[in-house]
Amino acid sequence: MTENPNLQLVEEESSEVMMDLLRENKLPIAISGGDSPKIEEPWVEQYLIDERPLQVCVAPDHPLAKESLITAEMLSDYSFICLDKEYTHYTMFERWAQANQINPSQVSYTKEIQTAGSFISSGVSIGIMIDLLVKNRTDIVTIPLENAPKFYISLVVNKKAVGNPLQQEFNQTLIDIATQRTKQAS
Repeated sequence: MTENPNLQLVEEESSEVMMDLLRENKLPIAISGGDSPKIEEPWVEQYLIDERPLQVCVAPDHPLAKESLITAEMLSDYSFICLDKEYTHYTMFERWAQANQINPSQVSYTKEIQTAGSFISSGVSIGIMIDLLVKNRTDIVTIPLENAPKFYISLVVNKKAVGNPLQQEFNQTLIDIATQRTKQAS
């Protein structure tokens, strides 16, 4: 966490942690991800920035690396590495795994995105996550997953939070950028 008397910036890997900080009035604004395009909280003002399907992540020499689309059936014999309960990916993966009859004994969990990346790049496990988590990694290949759940990225504003003028100006700049991006995508 970096602090300035006039502006506070917080970086967390977990969208769940960011939402908790917003809910607890510890932050006025955040970029957060979720498994739904709409956050149903009365204190939230939301600007959808992006949506990304979960993808299969494997090492470049993995047998699935050359596939153009992966089905759940193609994954039945592999071990998975998944982010743990602090991450939205956990809930999304759990629902997907249950719907596709993936045996829970095939899944390991980690609290660290870097650890998941190490398991994937070494070929020990495959991951199912959004491509942004492994962006710029030449040791991991992402492949589209058939009927993949979508991960929604939003700018989330805590309508109850009151910030100093610099924080308010910063928030408004982010809102303007998110609003402009949303209009361009439409």
